[in-house]
Amino acid sequence: MKTTAPETAQALTAVQSATAPKDWQKAPAALCQLAALADASPVVQQMKALQSNAGQIPVVQRVKTEEVPLTTLKNPVKQGARLALGGSANATPAAILATARASYQVNLARGRALLATLAERQVDPDNDFEPVPGDEGTMSAEAQAAQSRESAKMFSERYDSRIGTENSRPDMDYNIATRGKGAHEAAYTNMYSLENNAIETATNYASRDPNRADGAFLNNSEIFWNQWNTAVKKGVKPVRKRASKRKAKSRALAQVARTYISNGDTGLTVHYALPNGVYFDAGYAVTFGPDQEEFAALLGTPNGRAVGYLLNDHFHEMDNPNHAGVDVDGDRSALVFRFG
Repeated sequence: MKTTAPETAQALTAVQSATAPKDWQKAPAALCQLAALADASPVVQQMKALQSNAGQIPVVQRVKTEEVPLTTLKNPVKQGARLALGGSANATPAAILATARASYQVNLARGRALLATLAERQVDPDNDFEPVPGDEGTMSAEAQAAQSRESAKMFSERYDSRIGTENSRPDMDYNIATRGKGAHEAAYTNMYSLENNAIETATNYASRDPNRADGAFLNNSEIFWNQWNTAVKKGVKPVRKRASKRKAKSRALAQVARTYISNGDTGLTVHYALPNGVYFDAGYAVTFGPDQEEFAALLGTPNGRAVGYLLNDHFHEMDNPNHAGVDVDGDRSALVFRFG
């Protein structure tokens, strides 16, 4: 769905005019227009279908009242406000707050859908279950394992990876750059720590992946998972009992850090999630637990969704099969999602 500038302005006007929490429930059309601007991909359409009532935007309990001038904000929040509002001239403090709330509300729906899918799949992972609306179908533990094997096969056949150890970061073991076969530049470059059981993302550009042209490609979540297992195969020794040790290390994955975030939609959602007086900027850090509304909203952002998909598709292969929270790290413009 494409939205023209006048339509965008009308949507924003409708959103900005609904300031009280109860009034926001009366503006779903405006919010849906804003969602279309943020992301109209088939994945998002699937996420919307997963909602128990797909035609409704969820009610937001979080109340943020601080209206912040654009000059106070840093990227990616500033960038997100400019893009959503059509330039700096329209980015008044009130408009920024309203736009951030709209972004938060739409991503909250996406995050809750991801959490609902995980809960549904975990009810009885050893047996088939009825899928939630919009899901791919019944997924037994055996079917999930087969899907994981198919993902690993595609990663091997359609992608090339370079494993580097020339890392200035003492807490990271490897940086892995992955490109589609035949491509001249890496599309996905991320760092991996076997000691800390952690992934730290660096640069991920799906537009550089030539496999996306023919439809046989891996999403970011599968790239992360397969790169993690590539790091495990590289680093787990000695030879004796290597297979069992590798499996144990693969299962130990405990966190994914999305660092130096540049996505404006994510920035706006983070901005609304943070308490008044706290900003997505150096010197600020906040943690949200897995049961908090803010966690679901951050999981539903463009930078959080891949983490949600990773756990949904691979929890049966992990010792930490649940979400444990998210740390908002202003120093690194990062969202650190933890498993437990």
